[in-house]
Amino acid sequence: MKEKEYMESREQRCQRLMLFAIDKVENHDLSESGVREALISDLYAAHELCDNPELDAQLNNLWNNLIYRSDEYVGREDMLVEELRMILEKMQAEE
Repeated sequence: MKEKEYMESREQRCQRLMLFAIDKVENHDLSESGVREALISDLYAAHELCDNPELDAQLNNLWNNLIYRSDEYVGREDMLVEELRMILEKMQAEE
């Protein structure tokens, strides 16, 4: 039973981090380096907690893109939010 609780806890923490990431994109200025760093940190932590290989790969790709090409997302926050929500919805559908 403990393993099941642990796995559910991982899923919940991952989803919570995804919600934090969405909030940052929607409510903060991505042109500020501190906001981008916090977003990248949330996505890395979510990636580490994600047990679904497909979703983990999506998070890893997004995380890498934000590290190396984060300026490309400035002004395109709606697209980023849509991608994050799509990943989160897939996570929630697995429950």
